[in-house]
Amino acid sequence: MAQRVLGIDLGAHSVKIAELDVGFRSVKVLGLQRFPVLWQPGDLVQRSLAALPKQLPIKAQDIVSVGVPGDRVLLRLLDIPFSDPRKVQAVVGTELADDMPWEFEDVVYDKAMTRRSGKVLAAATRTEEISELLEELGRRGVVPRQLAVAPLAYGGIVRRLYPEESVLLVDIGHARTNVCLVEEGRPLVGRTISRGGAQLTEALRSTFQLGYAEAEQFKHTRALVVADASALDAASARIAEVTALALAPLLREVRRSIALAQGRAGGAPQRVLLTGGTSLLSGLDSYLEAELGLPTSRLALQQEADGALVNGGLGEDGQAKGALAITLGLESGHREALDFRQGEFAFKTDKSIFREKLFALATAMVLLLVFGAVSAYTTMSGLRREERLLEARLRKTTRRVLGRSISDPWVVSRTLKRGAMSKNAEIPKMTAVDILDLISRHVPRREDVQLDVNRVDVKATKTYVKGTADSLSAVGHIVKALEQVSCFKEVSSGKISEVSGGKKQFTLTISTKCF
Repeated sequence: MAQRVLGIDLGAHSVKIAELDVGFRSVKVLGLQRFPVLWQPGDLVQRSLAALPKQLPIKAQDIVSVGVPGDRVLLRLLDIPFSDPRKVQAVVGTELADDMPWEFEDVVYDKAMTRRSGKVLAAATRTEEISELLEELGRRGVVPRQLAVAPLAYGGIVRRLYPEESVLLVDIGHARTNVCLVEEGRPLVGRTISRGGAQLTEALRSTFQLGYAEAEQFKHTRALVVADASALDAASARIAEVTALALAPLLREVRRSIALAQGRAGGAPQRVLLTGGTSLLSGLDSYLEAELGLPTSRLALQQEADGALVNGGLGEDGQAKGALAITLGLESGHREALDFRQGEFAFKTDKSIFREKLFALATAMVLLLVFGAVSAYTTMSGLRREERLLEARLRKTTRRVLGRSISDPWVVSRTLKRGAMSKNAEIPKMTAVDILDLISRHVPRREDVQLDVNRVDVKATKTYVKGTADSLSAVGHIVKALEQVSCFKEVSSGKISEVSGGKKQFTLTISTKCF
């Protein structure tokens, strides 16, 4: 049964809510809602929360994951030479306490093991921050099951697109850029850079003397960036130059992130994956590929119905702007995901949901028991039918062989064993084939005796063998050889006569005790 999951990205330009249909084998992106955020002075998170409707259409059974922006979080990659979770937890707390601007008792933190041995990702934020966020979300009917760390949440989307590669995901938003190195589906390094499309808008506004709204429109329709502007006309070359200058500080921080990943964590990206609203800037993917020296492309979801992550109809714009919201939904419930729902903020399941699921589970269990009982009854009926057929066959066979009808297989077995030792046994211990086999295996080899058997007559207590041998001594050898057989009580040669060629014709009489 599919589960409805919502991922909420508290973006600076707009709040995005991705709706996912999570099944057993695949995830389908059903849609993306966007709520514009007013661009004005003030706290970014508070402005994002204010953009949400007063009451969102969220059901009690829906799973909701909200991303805590990276500029509200302390991120650290720690060297901890332990694998025991309890020891790691204790050491992480101590390491963070020595390296944060807040009092340790005023923070909530979480940690996750990376693919690198001894490397642990840790994230911390103020308890007041989480408390206020949950309170504001609660006013809008949102009770998140997970409060993920936004810059470290991209494992959910990368491991479904590039499960075995090391990917540097660069999510360029309006006011923030998240950089996350994902190695084989797990984040290794994450950062939030306080730059994005807003700085580009400001550069275009001040250079070309535009209003803010005009500069935003100019950015979306005319701005571009290229590695080589020689083929452009003068106006386009000027725009590309201004754009490149505005992006230079961001590019410098991305390079620092790559250097950090290589030096601090020992990981090197194989490709760069671009997403976020500003990633749609014309020429940005080719420009970054030339500047970073790594294959660079924009994120694109699969269209195939049997894919691990299926696009339910989002265009290029929706995929770029909704990537964080989508990956937040994918990370919900993932055991390796960092989550600030810890301690006093731990998610508490609504009892009504539990009762609803309990009723569904109980119904399913009752149906399983009913189907199991029907299946067992059908199987037993078939077995009883087969038992009756076998019993009838046994009665018929014992009546024919033993002279009386017996239905108990154990009685039949004991009767056969006793009967085999009796002279009047209906089923002998040995058959004529066994007697012939004993004779053929014990007569002298052809190299020693020239023997031709003309006739063998096997009876209940005696066996007669008529044949010719090359000499009297050969007949004697045959008799001595057969006397060695334990089932032969007596072997006699009887009258021996000479036939053509000087051969000796004989008739052996063998008294048997096993037949």
